[in-house]
Amino acid sequence: IDIITGIVDCQDLKFFLKTSKKLININKESIIFDPACGTGKHLLYITDKYRCKGIGVDIYPKAINISKKIEKFSNCDFILGNSCNPKTLISLSKINNFKKIDILFINSWVNHVYKNKEFSIFLDYIKNLKCRIMIIETNKIDLKRIFKTNKILFQSFKNKNQYVILEL
Repeated sequence: IDIITGIVDCQDLKFFLKTSKKLININKESIIFDPACGTGKHLLYITDKYRCKGIGVDIYPKAINISKKIEKFSNCDFILGNSCNPKTLISLSKINNFKKIDILFINSWVNHVYKNKEFSIFLDYIKNLKCRIMIIETNKIDLKRIFKTNKILFQSFKNKNQYVILEL
């Protein structure tokens, strides 16, 4: 969200939601988790569009401080933390009251973290979620190999982005 104009530029997300809507069943009861939400603009867009709940995590205090200012006007909770850290993931479960997460939404994060050994902690956590994973990744990295799955339900390439829905 542009703090000055209030405009959310989510063209990539709009494209993704439109082209894959038959594969993602988001409704008012859905819970969306964004493990690297930044200021939360994509998560806020999804939760506003579908009137569902969102939980965002980011490691950068300035980004979370911005999202916290918007949090009270949204259906989202934002956490300062590292999604590859077990303590953060436990906090996420507590905030969510241990309810099922329906969609894991990842935007341009995998390429930055998948080579870190801590990424395996995140992978172990999300395997237990048994949810659909929506990924927008700017680099054409092999998400099938990184996430160790053959369950690619959707894949599209546009403007140097890759849009993928997968299950573990």
